[in-house]
Amino acid sequence: MNEEGEDATPLGMPFVAGEETADLWTADEEGNFTGRTLYPVWKTEGDEVLTYDANGGSGAPEAQEATKGTDVEISFKRFPTREGYIFVGYDTDKDKAYDDVTYPANSLDEQMITLSTSTRLYAIWQPMSYDITFDAAVADGEENVGFDDEGTWSTTMTQHVNTYDEEVALAPKTPSRGSMYEFLGWSTVANGQVEYQAGSIVSEFADEVKDETTGEVTGLQGKTLYAQWAVSEHLQWKHIHKARP
Repeated sequence: MNEEGEDATPLGMPFVAGEETADLWTADEEGNFTGRTLYPVWKTEGDEVLTYDANGGSGAPEAQEATKGTDVEISFKRFPTREGYIFVGYDTDKDKAYDDVTYPANSLDEQMITLSTSTRLYAIWQPMSYDITFDAAVADGEENVGFDDEGTWSTTMTQHVNTYDEEVALAPKTPSRGSMYEFLGWSTVANGQVEYQAGSIVSEFADEVKDETTGEVTGLQGKTLYAQWAVSEHLQWKHIHKARP
């Protein structure tokens, strides 16, 4: 019994052979103990179960029961979901490549499986990729500022990330803005506080994009980082004195 004096394992619930248990006796009001009688629980021959595993996601369908050897239609009425991933189908191999799934979700035909034994199907996921954008945050009209690519200047730069939840280091390249400005770091807000440096480790650095009508996730929008600048008194002093005749 548990601390409240109730049977920890309700009557009718099976004890599994080989498992330890302390619930094989009961006690009456006078403290007399009586052992329980155990009866075998039999599985009806031919009953098999098809279960679904969200495999890192959530919202897998309910299990289906069927007679051994019969064909069962795989449930695609409701797709499981996983942030940053696209559900592509089910497979008995939980690590199956997303481009080689046995039961694809986008098939127009009914997907059937023969239950020769109880079977577990795992959701297979395709990771979404995204781009991080780096904005040099310079004023219009400034020349030779931003990111220098062998003499070609650009005010923005992108970094591609293949998988939503993988850890990546932010690009080591930093922008330039003349001799009087010092690059401090990156922020997700223009004219904000420094949050990241070149090489900082980030993960899940994107937001889901959803269809306005269906609400279905259609992709990822990577975050934009804005350069944060300071006028360097030392560099400004050198610039002024260098310009004097």
